[in-house]
Amino acid sequence: MYYLGALLAVKKVLEMIQSPDWKNDEKPYREAILRLITKDKRSMQLYMDGCYDICFRNHKHDKKGKVTWAEAYFAERRIKYEEVR
Repeated sequence: MYYLGALLAVKKVLEMIQSPDWKNDEKPYREAILRLITKDKRSMQLYMDGCYDICFRNHKHDKKGKVTWAEAYFAERRIKYEEVR
């Protein structure tokens, strides 16, 4: 069961990263998602279940205004997003 879970997690993450929707200018967001889902077992479980949306906050910009860093978090689908803790 352990290896099956690991295999499914890696497969889902690779599908997300290799998706044509992701462009090079969205690299900070990919990194934020990877930091979020690899933080702990609960985060990976929430990602694999797909019950929550992933949103971003605390953006850092360079001098040109391009996003260089962001923080990802899980949120319920509502009119107003609320962080899941």
